[in-house]
Amino acid sequence: MDITFPFKTVTVHVQDSTGAVSSAKVDAGLNHKQVLLQVAFNYRRTTLIGNLSSGTDQNGDLSALLFAGDYIFDATPPTGSNDSTTATSASVTSDTTINITLVSPVHCRTYI
Repeated sequence: MDITFPFKTVTVHVQDSTGAVSSAKVDAGLNHKQVLLQVAFNYRRTTLIGNLSSGTDQNGDLSALLFAGDYIFDATPPTGSNDSTTATSASVTSDTTINITLVSPVHCRTYI
């Protein structure tokens, strides 16, 4: 018996002002549930998520199979980066790419 799951392929691309960000951590939340299921296929690992913690590759990309739904994607820069965690929301209804641009925090000083 074959079972077909209605997953959508989602690629998250993380960049900053200088280009792609590797080793950025990506979290995705679906309806505030935390579900993590990892499935290994021969030579490739694919992650099915409701909540995912993984790192981007050297091109700033991370691919996953998701159920359709409304997600909030958080991208956290790697340790040592001056960028801030950035969030974006997206409705996943078909195969898609989500682009997240990390931003540098603004520092303000006041003198009295």
